[in-house]
Amino acid sequence: MVVTRRTPVVPSPPVSRSQSSQGVPRPVRASLAQDVTNIPKSSSPLASGGSHVATTAAGEHVNGSDKQSGKNKPKKNRKNKRRKSDFQAFLDFLTKLLLLAFTIYAFSVCPHDTHQQAPLCRGLSEYKRIILDPYIIPPIQAAFSHPSIAPHINRARPYIHYAIQATEPVISHVHSGWNTHVIPRWEKYVVPEWNQRIVPQWRKHVTPRVELVEQSFAPYRWRIEQVYKQNFAPTAQLVLYNFQRWQRQARPYILLAASKTQEGYYAAKPYTAPLLQRAGYFLQQFTLFLQDQRQKLVDPHVSKIWEKVKELSRGNQIVERSEPTAEYLSTEPMPSIGDGLPVEQVTSPQRVPSITQLPDEVLSSTLTPSVMPTTLAGSDEREGELSSRDPSVTSDYVTPITYDDDTVLATAEPAYSVAGSVEVSTPLPEAETLLRGESVLLESLHTSEPYHSVVASVTEELNSSALFATSTGSNSPTITTPTRPSEGASRATLSGDHDEIDMDAFYAELGLDEPPTDAQQHTFVSPDPTETEEERVERLRLKADEIARKRADIEARHAKWEVELEAQKERSTVELQDRLLALRAATVAELSSSAEVQNALETLASEAEKYIKGAEIYLKNLKGENVKRDEKLALWDRVVQKVGSKFTERLYAAEAVVNGPYNVLLQLELQEVSSAAAKVRDVAEKGQVDLGLDYAWLDDVTYNDWQRYHSLMGVSDNYAEEAASVQNGTHPSIVVANPLAPITEDLRSEVRDIVIGFETRLRRLKREGERAFNGNGAVQKEEEKGPVSEPEVSILPIPGTDTRERMQTFIPPVVIGRSKEEVLDALKKASALDQPDVSTDPEEVVSSLVRETEVEEAQSASSNVPHTEL
Repeated sequence: MVVTRRTPVVPSPPVSRSQSSQGVPRPVRASLAQDVTNIPKSSSPLASGGSHVATTAAGEHVNGSDKQSGKNKPKKNRKNKRRKSDFQAFLDFLTKLLLLAFTIYAFSVCPHDTHQQAPLCRGLSEYKRIILDPYIIPPIQAAFSHPSIAPHINRARPYIHYAIQATEPVISHVHSGWNTHVIPRWEKYVVPEWNQRIVPQWRKHVTPRVELVEQSFAPYRWRIEQVYKQNFAPTAQLVLYNFQRWQRQARPYILLAASKTQEGYYAAKPYTAPLLQRAGYFLQQFTLFLQDQRQKLVDPHVSKIWEKVKELSRGNQIVERSEPTAEYLSTEPMPSIGDGLPVEQVTSPQRVPSITQLPDEVLSSTLTPSVMPTTLAGSDEREGELSSRDPSVTSDYVTPITYDDDTVLATAEPAYSVAGSVEVSTPLPEAETLLRGESVLLESLHTSEPYHSVVASVTEELNSSALFATSTGSNSPTITTPTRPSEGASRATLSGDHDEIDMDAFYAELGLDEPPTDAQQHTFVSPDPTETEEERVERLRLKADEIARKRADIEARHAKWEVELEAQKERSTVELQDRLLALRAATVAELSSSAEVQNALETLASEAEKYIKGAEIYLKNLKGENVKRDEKLALWDRVVQKVGSKFTERLYAAEAVVNGPYNVLLQLELQEVSSAAAKVRDVAEKGQVDLGLDYAWLDDVTYNDWQRYHSLMGVSDNYAEEAASVQNGTHPSIVVANPLAPITEDLRSEVRDIVIGFETRLRRLKREGERAFNGNGAVQKEEEKGPVSEPEVSILPIPGTDTRERMQTFIPPVVIGRSKEEVLDALKKASALDQPDVSTDPEEVVSSLVRETEVEEAQSASSNVPHTEL
């Protein structure tokens, strides 16, 4: 018996066999996916090929639509991603500045302008009268008075009143301080400076140029006005006149229509509102009714059709080959040859085995004599039909054995067909006897035994008794008859359990009633899998040569990228050294010609001396006051702390001024380091992009290959640390000259001397005050005797000619490591040092500190008052 082998399943697309991140499954090409998924299967009615053509056309349509959408896809708007230009940034800053000035002017002038003499205040008042009062504020008030919102507002009203009562004193205090301190200084200093410096410069430089520009554009403006008056002004006036006339004529009708519409709406509202509500309810009920009917009437049929479609799509393709087997058993109902199915002739160049004659004793023990004549007659009739329908069959015989349709309908079981394509080397009657016996055996057993047991028993019996011999003398063509189910048999079987389904309409919908075209009538013959040892060795040799060629190419490109990466490292290192030297030389030259550092150091020294002298004078005055010693001691401690905090603020300001150029230099150096590391990283990324996919699809890729691949990015990361070490001077072999180092050390020592001198003298004054106010009279006796003339020694730098000359020739920056916010605050405080109203009297300075201390003490005392609940 001949059993046709099943078609092997199409393997899934290959994926990466390595640990790289590139090993992601690739999508199959559209053409390949269509060829794989659309192979017709003989066990399904859809195997006629119509689905293949439809799917192919659909795939081409999808590909075409994807290409068209790719062409019509707009380009990215790169302009939105570009940074704003300097001019645009300046305009934005100017706009924000004008808005801030407008707001400050409105809040400072308009509350006092009761007669609305200022144009800005008058415009804001009109806006409030025309827009805010009638349109904005009433809806908000109505919303606040709504029953769902008013209770929440009432519950929050006590907290609001409490917050208002708490903030009113603060606001009044700030307002009084604003009017007392800010406005007088504004009017005293800013306004005169504006009128003396800005306004004359504007009139001198800007106004003449504005007039010159106006005179230059005057002829062009006059010409444009003339063209407009001659050509466009008459038409514009006529259009405006007609529009106003039509508006006046249509206004009564518009008002009448609006009033009638409003009246009709209010008149129909009591009747239409309930109707609309009922309509919505009825629509909901109707929707629920349709849903129930769909679940009852439509869903069962759709589910059954879907199950049938899944069954039909679950079959496998059957490809007949000339194998030394005897029969092929199918689980699908097979028609007889007399049902009018097409017979195709396929010529195969393979050697066809022949079936030798079997002894009659083999079948006599298993066949039933009463059934044999009927089967023989049926076989003779089908043999005659096959010979009459296919005139090309002359020398070979094809003997298909099937069951009658009556037997299929009577047993209500799937029929089994036996089809063979063999070359008969023995007399025809004996071969027919053998095949008829096999068919009768199956017919007698399929109703009582399972399908698999019957097949196993028949195969075992025939294999034990039959002798097969391969004919090597000649190559004869083979006639292959495809066993395709007829429409009547397949539809009868499918509609056996569900008679209420119209299967004819279902098949007509699927297009199975159409006759197969010539392009669809193909028989797929699988290639011969046999391969000789020489062919296998040659194939392996060619594959090994291809892999070696690919590996050699990948390793050559990898080596080239490694060489390029090292060259880029050297170039980046040289460029970084040159840039660092240039930046540091420019910073040294800038510091040498800058007077801000010198002024900051001199200001710090003078402020320290002033605070010390003021504290000495205040200590002498405090000793002569008639106050308790405990109060004197507490006040003296607070004054000393205040003096120390003020000096610390001045120190931070001086540090910010001196440290500013160095911070700018540090940011520039870090940018250069990042730029050099980015160039090396760019080369490493390009190398990985070039080699990644090739390594992923290389058959003999190893762990060392991937380590070498990832080492490209590792070299880039290591170079980033190396560039940072070159910048900060910690590199073991590359040393970049830093001319700022000695200057920095000198400045640091100078600032340290100023701070140590101030702290030493302040500590001595503090101990002297503590001894005077703790009951020890030794200090008072020494004061009564008179001050001892001691040479005045100061460790602070006193301004002189030698000091000034040294400061002008040697001005290094000092680095004390402050954050950006501290530097900005210190710069603001340093700018206050140059104000002309700063007092230089030490006694006045310390007196102001004492007043600040008293104010802070009073505020702390008022804040410690116990709270009494009402």
